[in-house]
Amino acid sequence: MVNGMKRYRKVFDQSETAYVYVEVALHNLKFTKEDWDAKVQLQVSKWGKNSEILGDIPIEQTVTKDEPVVYIRHGWGTDTKGNYWEEGKYIWRAFVNGKKVGSATFYVYDIGEISKDDNPWLEVMSVKLYEGSEVNFGVDNRDYLAEFNGEQTRYVWAEFRAKNTSGRDWHCEIAFTFYTDTFEIKGRATELQRISKTQKTLHISSGWGSSSPGTWTPGMYFMTVTFMDTLLGIVPFKVGDEKIQGDLPFLEPEIETLMELATVETPKKEEVPLENILEPLDKLIGLKEVKERIKDFTYYVEYLSYVKARGLRPTNLGVNLHSVFLGNPGTGKTTVAKLLGAIYKKLGLLSKGHVHTVGRIELVGEYIGQTAPKVKEAIKKARGGILFVDEAYSLFRSQADSKDFGREVIEVLVKEMSDGEKDLSIIMAGYPDEMRRFVKSNPGLLSRVGRFFTFPDYDLGELIDIAKLITRRRSMMLGFEARELLKKELEEIFFKRSRNFGNARFVEKVIEESIVQLGVRLMKTREKSSIREVELYDIKEEDMEKAFAIQYRQQQKGL
Repeated sequence: MVNGMKRYRKVFDQSETAYVYVEVALHNLKFTKEDWDAKVQLQVSKWGKNSEILGDIPIEQTVTKDEPVVYIRHGWGTDTKGNYWEEGKYIWRAFVNGKKVGSATFYVYDIGEISKDDNPWLEVMSVKLYEGSEVNFGVDNRDYLAEFNGEQTRYVWAEFRAKNTSGRDWHCEIAFTFYTDTFEIKGRATELQRISKTQKTLHISSGWGSSSPGTWTPGMYFMTVTFMDTLLGIVPFKVGDEKIQGDLPFLEPEIETLMELATVETPKKEEVPLENILEPLDKLIGLKEVKERIKDFTYYVEYLSYVKARGLRPTNLGVNLHSVFLGNPGTGKTTVAKLLGAIYKKLGLLSKGHVHTVGRIELVGEYIGQTAPKVKEAIKKARGGILFVDEAYSLFRSQADSKDFGREVIEVLVKEMSDGEKDLSIIMAGYPDEMRRFVKSNPGLLSRVGRFFTFPDYDLGELIDIAKLITRRRSMMLGFEARELLKKELEEIFFKRSRNFGNARFVEKVIEESIVQLGVRLMKTREKSSIREVELYDIKEEDMEKAFAIQYRQQQKGL
């Protein structure tokens, strides 16, 4: 294809397939040094240890010293579509000078070729977009957007849902391609997922971006969704200076050219019921008292609005959004702060609802005159949302320490709470005892804090539930022995815990380390071709045991 824009695929229908090509890319280790002769052998066969080799292609190629990457391409099949490839799983293997250098699998099915009016494989239900990190979290954490904030957006994720109309076990391959407003490709992501014939709906997510904000500059973008080389539809979306919740239109491919999309407008801000905003709060594990107090606060704000709407005499009562979060590490303080931002925005108390997190290092200057500007800059970034001051007690060290500029931070924050420009919630968080002393360190601080929220340590049952939830969100499984070990180890650690125990954070690290250990175990002890798909996601007891040992040692060292 022109400019090397190939449509790489792994799933084909028998009726459309004539030749299946393979491309091998080799890094030239003798680049700039010398030319050399490569003896390449490409083999294609049905999947399985003793399967017959269908095609064996010897290739001799001279690799010159000015080629940093060498591409070798070849195909196997016949000129007539549907005449050679039987239904099944196949594998290409590549050898260079007698040594295997790589392999790639692909699938052929007899389900039916897709036309404009007929798709025997699937029926699209919805396509929604959301922002996130490079890790794709479960559906409970998704905030579907009609517009993205350019300063905050890292990855733009797409959630694709469709009905499974095949009636078969098969593999679904979906390609998501992102275009700029000048219709240049910005990025592309492809997902391959095994679908069971008993599975009524497909749920596939993929995204493109960067782990740090800055990749998505303001402007219009378009995302295409492609299946089996067929355009299923197009999603236009905007990146601006605000994050707006809502669903975007999924335009079916009746549009003749991408240029027509320039006239398509994204929807305006969509009203989301307060119940929908509170739903993620309800789904949090534990934190019963915190949830109840936040809900009570929403009722109070609704009461004030009701009095005002009826034109009754003012109550002369205001709304104080500044809070103190008391809790040990990993008890959900940051998570609740993010949910509060969305709730405050919905209630009309904040214009944006984002959370800007800072600590002592972002607020305290090294020399005289540096601290106040740093604090004011943090307030500016948080305006319209929440300024979350983590480990706020570290700002106050000692009344006798005249060289500590942390006290200056407190004074600037107190002034902002008193007579600032409003449209801001300041939340200060940290260990319970230290935070109580911190609040008392400045006479004006206590009177300007609206509410205190206490985040207790999770109990043992809640920690186990959190572990199961994190495992599901990572699309992994825990075997019976691994689950029993999880309960046993958590119980032992829980009853010996100190106040530095990481709660949910510790559990998350254990699960993530278990996944690392699973990968290490499979790669060290198994031949890759013999690994079954289910084994790639199944955390075993030995993986969990090593993970606990590593995390326990790190916690003992205070890491």
